[in-house]
Amino acid sequence: MITIGLPVYNNEEDLLDTLRSIFSQTYEDWRLIAVDDGSKDSSLDILMSINDPRVKVYHDGENKKLAHRLNEINERAQTEYIVRMDSGDMCSPRRIDRQLSFIREYGFNIVSSEMAVIDSNNRVLNFRRAPNHKITLKNYLKYGSTIGHPTIMTKSSWSKNNIYSTKNKRTEDYELWVRAISSGELSERDHARLNEPLYFYRDDANVSTHQIDVSFKERNEIIATYGAKVLSKNELNKILYRNNIKKLALKAVSRLNMYGKIKTSILRDDEKEHEKKLIVQNEIDSILKIKVPGIDS
Repeated sequence: MITIGLPVYNNEEDLLDTLRSIFSQTYEDWRLIAVDDGSKDSSLDILMSINDPRVKVYHDGENKKLAHRLNEINERAQTEYIVRMDSGDMCSPRRIDRQLSFIREYGFNIVSSEMAVIDSNNRVLNFRRAPNHKITLKNYLKYGSTIGHPTIMTKSSWSKNNIYSTKNKRTEDYELWVRAISSGELSERDHARLNEPLYFYRDDANVSTHQIDVSFKERNEIIATYGAKVLSKNELNKILYRNNIKKLALKAVSRLNMYGKIKTSILRDDEKEHEKKLIVQNEIDSILKIKVPGIDS
């Protein structure tokens, strides 16, 4: 048995797609913990309409943000493994089966996967892969995380011992990975990535300049804090300078309202993985036909 953790906030437009992908799983011995984070739309009503004993919905009317809700889910989970899921996204019907088989066979604490990027119409754009480098503190500070956060399945014991920092509003995952590496809780022996698109990430083109500012501010603070341990002053300054240039570029694109358009055009120019796109698209089309108990029947 596994727990699927689903934090929800104002996702009424795409929430049902997420639920359909959960109910499409070939592995059926799951429990869904859905936590509403004070939604102002009909998201909570949708969740409360589900009629299935495997589904538990929690809500307190407050907006405590993602990190707090992820910790709440991990605390409530009573199974050996926890699957991360973001509201609005979807996943392959094979996702739990594949990740669970792998984590059981090889004993990793975290198993992630490749992501397919989808648009608001559930069309596959392309694929997103985290950087592929060894899990060391220096590498994570210089090149970023090798773990696609929403794609993970973890041993619940690991997640309960490594909680998210609620101070980080947009970089809760990066802060966790860096802190875990620094404390010896995350290394090469703890994580494996399946090189197949088991998670379907819905691309968000509406990224504000404020969100970009917050993301880079938090990220640079993490790098400055932990970089003192493994980086020279020159290396640290180069990383921070590079991040600031990247921030300015992204903010300029955001102001022109071209953030999503530019990313989408870049993704669609790559036709090398056309066959893989078709496979994922067929999976999505089959998911959209799945009925959610209490909502569709």
